[in-house]
Amino acid sequence: MEIFAHRGASAAFPENTLLAFEQAIVQGADGIELDVQYHPDGELIVLHDSHLDITTNGQGAYDELGLTELARLDAGNQQKIPTLAQALAQINGRCAVNIELKDAGVAPGRLAAITGLLKQQLEQAIVKENYTWSHFIISSFNHHLLAAVKQKYPKIKTAALIASCPLTYSEFTRALDVCQLNVSIDCLNAALVNDAHDRGLTVGVYTVDRQQDIRRCYALGVDVIFSNAPDKSRDYLKTIESSNI
Repeated sequence: MEIFAHRGASAAFPENTLLAFEQAIVQGADGIELDVQYHPDGELIVLHDSHLDITTNGQGAYDELGLTELARLDAGNQQKIPTLAQALAQINGRCAVNIELKDAGVAPGRLAAITGLLKQQLEQAIVKENYTWSHFIISSFNHHLLAAVKQKYPKIKTAALIASCPLTYSEFTRALDVCQLNVSIDCLNAALVNDAHDRGLTVGVYTVDRQQDIRRCYALGVDVIFSNAPDKSRDYLKTIESSNI
């Protein structure tokens, strides 16, 4: 079972910052999950919430400020809000990267801008940094956006995010052509995992920090967990694995 650092090593460091990403690598994460939003100035920025006061010393919605103003904000511990390009340069292919596209209510007209910019930046990262396409997986709760990404670049890996258990489990993924289903720990069950596996999907679960949740995911055959503390989750996972030898 792989461990992805949820917004970086966010239990100990400011989430979605270069420091959190670097420390996730230090802590031995198999991958890093980060959140990306489209800024109307034509940039992809790494930020989970639409309002700045949740994780920075700013106020209001992020898209009410220009990129220069955003760059001056403190995201905690003197860290800045990074762009996707900056985040990818920092990680530099040292682990996998799960890019969660936010903008759940994105207007249809913005889809082309987001998908085009994402494709461009991933291609540049492959040229400039130590990445291959296999390093990347794109996830979103916005399945229209996810489908647009897949249409724009069919070979990219994608994952559908859900926060509840659908009536027909993972059947809906057939229309999306995803390779992974990312599920909330709150709706995780054996039937959902088994159905996804039967359809050839891997299963990721968020957010998994408690020991009982790690053990449960392991017992159900989950493929990936997203943890705020990848080092502690790794230590406990090793304990579980050694007890099952």
